[in-house]
Amino acid sequence: MATCRYSQKPGVVAQRFDDDVMLFDEKTDKIHTLNSSATFIWECMRTPSSIEQIEERVRDVFDVGDFDADLPELIRTTVRELKEKGLILAHDTD
Repeated sequence: MATCRYSQKPGVVAQRFDDDVMLFDEKTDKIHTLNSSATFIWECMRTPSSIEQIEERVRDVFDVGDFDADLPELIRTTVRELKEKGLILAHDTD
């Protein structure tokens, strides 16, 4: 079964402002702002990472508490939004 891994798209420049990040897509000349949660997920994709790997990293760093059951879907939603905006790449692997 193929696993999808996601990585930051080349040509997207990140600038950190406290806990948030501003992304500039050189290809589209668009600027996007990520909150601290989305920033962490973005940073997990410095190297190709699956949803499960990102979830594991989030759980290692944060006390997800009340969001435990919803965490996988919250990560998938963030990844989907980053992909729709053209900020990340999807890689199918075996």
